[in-house]
Amino acid sequence: MAKYTTQIRSIVESGYPIFDFEYPIFDPAYKGVLEKKILDWYYFREIGFETVGQFKHFLKAKLNIIMPYYNEHYKAVEIFKTYDPYKNKNVTINDKRTTTQESTGKSDTNSSGTGSGKSVFSDTPQAKLQGLDYATNMTETDTNDSTTGSAISTGNASTIDEYTQTIAGHDGMKYPSGILQEIRETFLNIDKLIIDELNDLFMNIY
Repeated sequence: MAKYTTQIRSIVESGYPIFDFEYPIFDPAYKGVLEKKILDWYYFREIGFETVGQFKHFLKAKLNIIMPYYNEHYKAVEIFKTYDPYKNKNVTINDKRTTTQESTGKSDTNSSGTGSGKSVFSDTPQAKLQGLDYATNMTETDTNDSTTGSAISTGNASTIDEYTQTIAGHDGMKYPSGILQEIRETFLNIDKLIIDELNDLFMNIY
C-alpha cells in the first residue's frame, strides 16, 4: 500500500501506458522483455515523483541517456550467440614441402663387324684367278672389329607440394555448457545494470 506517492503496481493495473515512448535499444524485439523486467523489479515500489506524468518523463530521459552505452554491451554478447560453443579452436596451417629424388642411369653399347678383301696387282699376265684377268700378285685380307662401351648419367629431380591443414574443435580448456551459461548470465547482468540505473526514479523509503 502506497504511503507517499503511487506504486508501480497501481499504475500497471490501471492500464496506464508507461513505456509508450521510443528509446534506443539494440533489438526492438527485446524492448518488451526489458520493460517487463523493470516493472517486475519495481512492482511494489513507489515512484519518486508527485505525478505519474513526471515519473514517465524522467524515465524516458533516463533510458535515452543510458541505453546507447548498454546497447554496446548487448551487441557484444550477441556476437557470441553465433559462436559455436563446441568449437573454440580453429587453426589453418599453410605449408610447402620439397621432395628431391636422385636418379642414376647406365647404358651399354656393343658393336662388332667382320670383313674381307682382295688386292690384285697386274704387271703382266702370269696367272688367272677365278674368272679374273691375269695378275702379277694378289693379297687377301680378313678384318674383325668389335667395340664395347658404357655411359653413366646422374641427376636430381625436385617436386614442391603445397598443402593446407585445418584444425577445428574443442581444446578441452572449458566445457561448452559453461560457455553457454556465461552468455546467459551476461545478458542478465546487463539487464540488472539497467534496472539499477533507474533506482533513483523511485522512493527509497520503504
